[in-house]
Parts: sequence; C-alpha cells; structure tokens
Amino acid sequence: MGLKNKVKELMDLGYEKDVIKASLGMTDKAYDAIEKRILLEQRNEQEQPVIKRTKLDWLRERYEQLYTTEYGTPKPEIKELSEEEIEKLTETLNEVKREISRLPSFSALAKITSVNTLLKKLEYLDDKMLPLDIAEKLYRLLPSNRTLKIEDTTCVRKLERKRSFYHNKYAETINHIIERESDPKKLEELLERIKLFLAKSKELTASSFEAKIKHRLAEQKKKVFDVDTPTEVVREMAKSLFAEEYDAEKMQELIDQEAQDFYERRKQFVEETAPNETMKRLQMPSIEGSRRQIVKQISDWIRNNGKDMTDIVRTYHRLLQIHPNQSVVLGAIVDGLIASERYDDANEFLVEGLIEKLNADTSRLIRQNRLRVRNAEIASFIMRGIRALPGQIEDENKYYDTIVSGIEQAGIAPDAILLGKSKDRLKTITWKDLTQRTKGKER
Repeated sequence: MGLKNKVKELMDLGYEKDVIKASLGMTDKAYDAIEKRILLEQRNEQEQPVIKRTKLDWLRERYEQLYTTEYGTPKPEIKELSEEEIEKLTETLNEVKREISRLPSFSALAKITSVNTLLKKLEYLDDKMLPLDIAEKLYRLLPSNRTLKIEDTTCVRKLERKRSFYHNKYAETINHIIERESDPKKLEELLERIKLFLAKSKELTASSFEAKIKHRLAEQKKKVFDVDTPTEVVREMAKSLFAEEYDAEKMQELIDQEAQDFYERRKQFVEETAPNETMKRLQMPSIEGSRRQIVKQISDWIRNNGKDMTDIVRTYHRLLQIHPNQSVVLGAIVDGLIASERYDDANEFLVEGLIEKLNADTSRLIRQNRLRVRNAEIASFIMRGIRALPGQIEDENKYYDTIVSGIEQAGIAPDAILLGKSKDRLKTITWKDLTQRTKGKER
C-alpha cells in the first residue's frame, strides 16, 4: 500500500493529523501535500454527475442486441493453416502414404497399431481449413479395406469413418473457396479442376459443386443485370406521366415495347445463370410479369420524384390506366411516400387520390393503407428515439412514455410495428421484440 493510501485509510478512520504523522514518520510538509491531493480527489468525485439511465437507454441496448444477433446457423470458426504448417503437413502426408502402402504386408496386430498411429498423426487437421492441394491428397490418402485387408472390424469402421471425414473435408474446402471467390474466370477454372479430380470418384460427384459455382457466377452477373433499376427509357416514361399533355395510348405502346425488351434481357440472364432446369422454370419471366416490373419501376421513380400532391394524384390515375390492379399501384405510391417519411402526404393522397371512386373495395384499401402509414410513422418516431444522441431529446423517459401510450391508445399489436432488419437481414425487428425483455426493467 502506498503512502497516500495509508494516510487516506487513517483519515477515514478518524485519526488526527499529529497521530497520522507520528505513526507514519512524516514531516508537516509531506503530510500537507498528500492531504491536499486526497481532498482534491474527493472533491472531484463529488462533482462527477450521476448518470441516470433512461427508459430509452434500455430500449437502445435491446435494439442493439437484436440487431447484432446472428439468426442464421452459426458457422464454425475456421482456422487457416500457416505456410509452416502446410510444409510440415505435406511431409507428414508423404510419410503416411508410404506407411499405408506397406500395410498389406503387416501382421493383423501390426495393422491395427499402425492405423491408429497414422490417424493420430492427422488428428490436428480436424478443425482446420485446408488448402485445395492438401484436401485433394487427403481425399485419396486412405484406400478401401479391399486393398488393406484389415480383419479387425473396429479398426475397419474407424478407417471408413476417417475416409468419409476426409471426403467431407474436401467438400468443405471447395465450398469455402466458392463462398469467397468473386472472379468468374477463377470459379470456372475451379469447376474444371473439380471435374477432372472427381472424374473417377465413386464417393463425390462434380455436379453438386457445379450447381453452387453456377449460382455464385449468377450472383456476380446479377450485379450487372439489376432488374429493379429503372432504365433511361423507363425514367422518361415516368416523367411523361407528370406532363400536362398525356397520351395514354402512346404510353401503353412504350410500356409493351419496354416490357418485351425487359423480358428478352431477363430470359437471357436466367438461361445463362440458373443452376438447373427447376430454377430455370422458377425464374423464367413472362411478358405479363415484365409489364408489372416496368410499371413498378415507373411507380418507384414517381414516388421518389413527385413534386407535389397534384403530381402524385394525377400520376396515380394515369398509372391505373396502364396497370388496372388498384392495390398494386396504390401500394407502390404509398410505399414511396412512407420511404421518404412523407406521412401527411400519404394520408392526404389516400383521400384526394381515391375519393372520386369510393366503393367497398376502395374503402378497404384506404383503411389498410392508413394503418400502414400510421404504423410506419410510429416506427419512425421510435427509431428517432433510439438513434438520438445524448442531449438531443430533453426528457427521454417522457419520450418513451409517449411511445407506449400512443401504441396502447391506438390498440396497435406490438408485432405490427416494424423497426427494420437485423444486421444479417434474417429477422424483422418489431416493437414486441424490443419490449418483451425491457418492460420490467424500465418500470
């Protein structure tokens, strides 16, 4: 214990200055200097503000926990081999291969002993990711028992399990490369190498890896062919919907023409990238589907570029002439207004845009979309609180209480308020998720 701590301990026990000095053999000057430091530290500690946790703090912690959780199957930790380990392993494999070639001439007992020793040497590879060269050598390392002629059934089973394990290690290595490789040329070279290596294999075939590589190639090509990105022609069509003078017949012709072009591009893309015939059938477009895609792109552009409510309402009615499904067109417009947080405009549109053709179906659509707008606005209010920096919200507890009372008064189901996706995009976070474990703490 240092001298300052000893002085502080005696001071806390109530001893006078002279007693402390005498017991520790201190001069007046030394004692005064230490006392001054102790009193200063105590004063600073007293001046430190006590930070009280707010209800929003608990909410932030819970959201962060939900956002960062991995909801998919967790991948095991992969340990890469160092260059030194690879060099050592290559020597070991050569040694094991030589020993295996001699096994048929061993006695029954010697075979068992030798197999156990050899397998023990390679145990440390079980949790490591192997380079492809090593994985290929392991794949062919252990011959079947027809060659080795081992009589002990326990030893044979152990050997067969290890052979199967090394086949799986080869597959693991291939899948690891496929997941991380983005160069189409290298992926195609890998496929040729796999086909050559497995040409005479009875355990694994190249077909399963071929499907994965083609899917990976498709992912790379998809970055070039993005079906959701409006073309320049689509943008021009969208702009013409804003114009005072509008030719519905001409617009229909343009949409049909662009839908045909889209269909041809999409069809070629599917034929080049679908890994098998089933996927081809599932992904192959139709002309009607292409028309819907073009209308969706037009709606997307409009909802993000509409200048005022007049534009939005007029465009909505013109779009209905092109795409008669009121639910689809209405949903596209409302989605865009929600995405840009134009909640008042969305509610106004649901009145101004639909009041002329009010019927039972339209009334139902209005109610459904009003609920969507309301829930989205509440979700936005919640996320503003979660993302707020210290000091931006004057009373965080009151802010939280406003959220809770608003949801309860409106009678909204907690799982109807969507607060975005988790980091891995596998879970939609809801208000119910947030409050399930925080409610007790906050109250």
